[in-house]
Amino acid sequence: MKIKKIRIQADCGDYLWSDLGLISVEDICKEDLAELDKQFKDWASEPDPFYPDFENFPWESFHKRGIALSIRLKSKINPEIYLYYRKTPDDPNYEIDETTDITEKMIKEQS
Repeated sequence: MKIKKIRIQADCGDYLWSDLGLISVEDICKEDLAELDKQFKDWASEPDPFYPDFENFPWESFHKRGIALSIRLKSKINPEIYLYYRKTPDDPNYEIDETTDITEKMIKEQS
């Protein structure tokens, strides 16, 4: 299975998607990423207790953490894999800056 494109998007604790559907970190990286995977799963579950009233959820900080985790993941995987972050449609404003490409430049800036 050769994965070329990955989407990070929170959905009830899941977060890692390819054209094949839901995937795991083991599908894209040989390195042990158990701690990062746990952080992603915890992050992706944060909105769940607010269902169905997401208006009071702190979306801005949630997306900032999701992008930061995505940058960490990008630094661990094959640089040829295209990785992007997509806001969850649960965010009432998800269509504003809906996607963010995760780039090598972002990795350098976060270091």
